[in-house]
Amino acid sequence: MKRTPPSLPVVREALRIARMLDAPERSDALVRAFALQHGIKPHREDMLRLLRPALERVYLPALEAWMAAVLRDTESAPDLITLADAYAALRPVVAGGARPGGGLPLPVVLADAVLHRADRSSEALRTALESRDFPDLSALSYDLLRLEGLRWVVETLGDRKLAEELAYRSRRVARVALRQATATVDAFLIGRDLLTLYDNASVVAQVDNLLVVVLRLLDALAAEEEERTAFVETADQQAFDTFARALGQLSETLLTMLEKAAARPERGGTFFRSLIRQAGCVQRLCAALRAPLRPARVEAIQEGLERRLAALETTVAAALARAEAENSPALPAARVQAEELAAVLRGIAPATG
Repeated sequence: MKRTPPSLPVVREALRIARMLDAPERSDALVRAFALQHGIKPHREDMLRLLRPALERVYLPALEAWMAAVLRDTESAPDLITLADAYAALRPVVAGGARPGGGLPLPVVLADAVLHRADRSSEALRTALESRDFPDLSALSYDLLRLEGLRWVVETLGDRKLAEELAYRSRRVARVALRQATATVDAFLIGRDLLTLYDNASVVAQVDNLLVVVLRLLDALAAEEEERTAFVETADQQAFDTFARALGQLSETLLTMLEKAAARPERGGTFFRSLIRQAGCVQRLCAALRAPLRPARVEAIQEGLERRLAALETTVAAALARAEAENSPALPAARVQAEELAAVLRGIAPATG
């Protein structure tokens, strides 16, 4: 049986009470009006005595039901973070303690709603595990962000155990996404045919989505979310190290292929365009991983890539000058190479200047 959310006025009154009790010194006008309305002194202790029964019977259940409804896709204001913050402020009042530091489990109705939303936020993960194609990094990164948003809400609500469960789920999404991205890159490094080139380009081009995934694992490693042992690397570390290894090999392969293509523009500019754009995406990804999270291996990949791309400019310029002097049939392709390389180098300049 579907649970009917409480009326919005009750929820808004709960939010008003939370503002008064959480920071009474910043809510003097609200406190005075409330005290006058109920015939009490405008003191926190007097308000607590008056409000505790109503909080326990009416306002906290109202917030729980409304949050559960929002988590189950009821689209209505106020937003989930506002509700969670109010709930976290009011709940200790009923328990007679201070605002929790993270040790109170959520009521069953609310915990079930959180897990329901978390399950729905793992649909792309299930699809990825069943697919042999290159990963849908857009869907996976959105799932990851939804799980991280849920974790933020649960941490605000004070349920440490449930927050750890959500952290594990988001790390799992990140690992699967990164492993499948690595597998796609490895397939290109081994096969180097048009199909694997297309798949690789489709993955590498999703810089922003890759960044979401990589940063989640680097955050987890920095916070030591997964327990380390003396002899076995964590799953998070293994997933990142394998990806970084593939990224370094991909950078080297792309540069070698670019150098060969630049020396012979008569083979056409389309192939060069695909390679240089992939190299630009690798550079953007490495540059976006800023300290303190950026590993030295990623920094080395970026530095080597930028150095060789700058040197490639000389080769491309010489090929273009030669084609122009000879009025060669390769002239259109040589111009494409020069334009594409210049576009990538323009993108690098702000990051290194």
